[in-house]
Amino acid sequence: MENNLKNKLTLTVIALLVALAVSLPFLNKPIHIDDPFVLAVAEQILRDPLRPFSGEFDWFSDPMPIFRITTNPPFLSYWVAPVIQVFGISEIALHLAMLPFMLLLAWAMASLSHRFANGSVWPVLFVLLSPAVVVSPNVMRDVPAAALSTAAVALFVHGTDRDRWAGALVGSFLAGLAMITKYSALIMVPVLLLYPLLQRKPRYMAAVLAGLAVLGLFYLQNYLVHGQVHFFALKTAEKANLNVRNMLTAALVITGAAFLVVPGLLASAVRRRDWLTPLGAILVAAGTAYGLTEYLKKSYPGQGNFQYYLWAICGAVVVWWVVVAGVAAGGRWWKRPPEPHGLDSLFLLVWLAGPYIAA
Repeated sequence: MENNLKNKLTLTVIALLVALAVSLPFLNKPIHIDDPFVLAVAEQILRDPLRPFSGEFDWFSDPMPIFRITTNPPFLSYWVAPVIQVFGISEIALHLAMLPFMLLLAWAMASLSHRFANGSVWPVLFVLLSPAVVVSPNVMRDVPAAALSTAAVALFVHGTDRDRWAGALVGSFLAGLAMITKYSALIMVPVLLLYPLLQRKPRYMAAVLAGLAVLGLFYLQNYLVHGQVHFFALKTAEKANLNVRNMLTAALVITGAAFLVVPGLLASAVRRRDWLTPLGAILVAAGTAYGLTEYLKKSYPGQGNFQYYLWAICGAVVVWWVVVAGVAAGGRWWKRPPEPHGLDSLFLLVWLAGPYIAA
């Protein structure tokens, strides 16, 4: 037991040090990209704390209502509003205010690695040194939403495993904060509901109500102030420009950035003498290349960007291999009684697939 706690503490310290290493060098990073929008909402909050979306902002060419042009909830703007009140638009002060999210993500990854990966440092490094995190010491919503969501799962899992309602409720509350940071965190609702169900502790599904209450209060504010819920108004506007094929292709291109996991999965397949999975990956790559060629010929004549093809093919291989590896690691989870390891793998696979599909 003592050795186990020591290993967990060591992993947590490593995670926190890595988080500091990728954050501190960028404290003086200029405000850029989406930062101004987050700050504009924060300034509106300072003017009227109960109406974060009631102001206007010149984001395109003319001033427009924030409610119409923002695509995310305002929690991060509430977080940085006191910093602006005290220090003004100070890059160092704002980036220091973002540091707790990076540290929260580091702690959560260490906790989850201890629970699901035997305390391996690799999942921690994979997340904290990923391009999405290393280039993200800014004042945007992505890392805060990821940190809150990951910590939500870590605490919810811990609370369910140890039969502690406090952990499950705090985890659910953090999920609620994630949902009012970025709408994509809504996928945390079915993810959190699934874990106690798989662990045969369905009573802890009720803890998810804490997070839904946080989201519900934000929706109520939307309705009382604007006469409609921002999320549903946003989805209605997006449907007019929905092109599923374009979205799927773009998703493969983005997923290609995670191709670095494939060599490790290939090595694992070789050790298991599993030749069907690599063969399937080759067929998936060939099919994706052919499908992209035909699609681009019909929809975008003359477009044949090599990098576009390459990353889309890599993304398709990643999706194929991760799904196959996840199902294989889960074993025959559909048997009765189910194996705990298999249920863990099923939960992690659903957690991986859920945000991907939702996005």
